Amino acid sequence: MTRPTEVERCRSSLHSRRGHIVFRIVKLMLAAVVLKPSAFTLFAQSRTVSRTLRLQRLLVREAFQRSTGFNKHLSDYEAFQGNDCKFRDVKVTDLRDLNALLSLPDPCAPSEDMLLLAVTLDDGFKLERPIKEDLQKLNPTKLRPIICHWSDRSKVQYWAPSKYEELIQKMLNSAPSELEEVVRANWKAFDKGFYFKIQSLRSETSDPRLKEKLTNLEKLTMEVLKTAQKASEQKTPEQAQDAEAIINSMLEDDGQTLLWPPNSDAYARLAEEITKRATRAKFEDGWFETILEILERLATKMEAKNDKQIVGCTQIAMQRVITEWLREDTLWEETEEGRFLFRLMSLSHDQWPLQLVNEENPLDAGKLKDEIKIISENKVVNLPMGSKLQIYASKYLKGLLDFVSDKEKILGSIEASR
Repeated sequence: MTRPTEVERCRSSLHSRRGHIVFRIVKLMLAAVVLKPSAFTLFAQSRTVSRTLRLQRLLVREAFQRSTGFNKHLSDYEAFQGNDCKFRDVKVTDLRDLNALLSLPDPCAPSEDMLLLAVTLDDGFKLERPIKEDLQKLNPTKLRPIICHWSDRSKVQYWAPSKYEELIQKMLNSAPSELEEVVRANWKAFDKGFYFKIQSLRSETSDPRLKEKLTNLEKLTMEVLKTAQKASEQKTPEQAQDAEAIINSMLEDDGQTLLWPPNSDAYARLAEEITKRATRAKFEDGWFETILEILERLATKMEAKNDKQIVGCTQIAMQRVITEWLREDTLWEETEEGRFLFRLMSLSHDQWPLQLVNEENPLDAGKLKDEIKIISENKVVNLPMGSKLQIYASKYLKGLLDFVSDKEKILGSIEASR
């Protein structure tokens, strides 16, 4: 038998090594195939836990930094959670409003009566107890708005800066014949925020003509405001009498007995008295506004005295005042759905389901919602921002919208109880 040559031995060794390498590769591939999915899941979970821990450490570090001096209002948050505070959610869709806030010395507490509690971002994340540096990172738009959650102890709430700017621009672009009407329709918006915006625009522009226009507009609005205040002071005693007569209309014939809850006769007397007084006032928005302010003050006073019956009667009267104002519009008469809503507004909430059952003609929930939207856009939105009339009318229409949205559910529950 011949011995293998050197070449043959090298070739045999090379084949052996190749086979060993191939065997190891196949072995690794088989190990990967038979590897249980749970092992991959466990590995992924471990990485997720690791990220979560890092995030938690980051948040704890940030909270620690805030508590040690980054948030100087830390001790104020409890004070701004009391019953004397009003909690407002302000949707910000314009960067100008945020920049105006950031231009203040303390954007998280613009005044002694206001404190920014939290900010909800467009992805739903709620940033509690924000600081100025947080606000500087935001860029709100109509597609990606933010919501500022304020605690407010001030008696007067102001518009957003962009809202004032739009009103000022509208006045500057109005013809002389239209300007006076625009000014009179928005006289309740002429507050500190309005005049601060005029001064700001005047200081920012280098156009002497625009400066003169802004100065003239400031003088004109001040004159209208003084005239409106004088007229309001002259009418207040008369309107206070109207408010007193409205409440007294719910008393029985002896003028002293108040049945609680009120019966149908008391509701009828109240409706008749409000219609009579509103007609005498020519259904002016100012009359409704003042009556609501007087009734609201009365309700607050009686609530402090724990006189629940007077508080309840005052709330009923306020609702009837709102519906009197809403019903004074021919838009309700144009469709069957509009006429149905008109009938609902002459009834109490408790009577709405019965009226819904008694309707002979089928009602379309979509058309009912459209009617409410139309009256809101044509009547409520045009009121001065933040007025009592606008606030209470919006709340009433919201309740009306909720009712018609649940129309089928309400009818089904009534049918099932029979």
